[in-house]
Amino acid sequence: MDNFAKYVYIVVENYLFACKKGLALDTRNRQTYRSESYLSIFFIYMYLSAMKPKIAVIVAKASDHGIGCSDGLPWHIPGELRYFRDRTLGKPVIMGRRTFVSIIEQFKKPLPNRTNIVVSRSGFSHEAADAVLSSLEEAIRYAQDVAEKNNLNEIFVIGGAEIFKQALTIADVVYLTKIHGEFKTANSFLEEEYIPNNIWEKNEALSKTEVLKEIEFDKDVTCEFLVLERREDKKQSSQTSR
Repeated sequence: MDNFAKYVYIVVENYLFACKKGLALDTRNRQTYRSESYLSIFFIYMYLSAMKPKIAVIVAKASDHGIGCSDGLPWHIPGELRYFRDRTLGKPVIMGRRTFVSIIEQFKKPLPNRTNIVVSRSGFSHEAADAVLSSLEEAIRYAQDVAEKNNLNEIFVIGGAEIFKQALTIADVVYLTKIHGEFKTANSFLEEEYIPNNIWEKNEALSKTEVLKEIEFDKDVTCEFLVLERREDKKQSSQTSR
């Protein structure tokens, strides 16, 4: 919550408290206070209405920064897939052509109950895609329009590596799963430099660590589910670049 929203919240809270407790305000002060509160409520409504849905990046990566392989993910961790599903369900998801094709080949259909938006400059088309657009910027605008029409507060970028690298320069939040382990089949990587600590701040309340079963290699792996929010002093430069 920024300073403007905090101010409005305090004004409204104080007014409601005064009304509830029946504090002794003379008529003139009460009318002034009520007018100020109504005006603040109006401004907060306009403020919230003008807010764009947040741009979220959701990515899982191994200790060696591997995020993908030739036929999808280098691992099979049902618990990590559930986390991805729960976060993205019902929301627009943006992906590159290869990520989309990989999903179709693996599951024989696009991600269900999500608006599947594909970024491709090659003239790619597919009847299962909800939209195919030529740039990430176009895809984000399209996704935000969908989100606004459906009262959604987030859109998601889900891969692959090049799309991630572009999106991380403008994203508001990153859902980063750190998988403690290395997987030899990985051939796509997202290095640490793309998610620097001076840009992102961990939300302790929303982050968690779990030990989950990996099916492909039949072992337990520790997964850190981190929610990283763009630091306040870095938001302006991010919004300027959009």
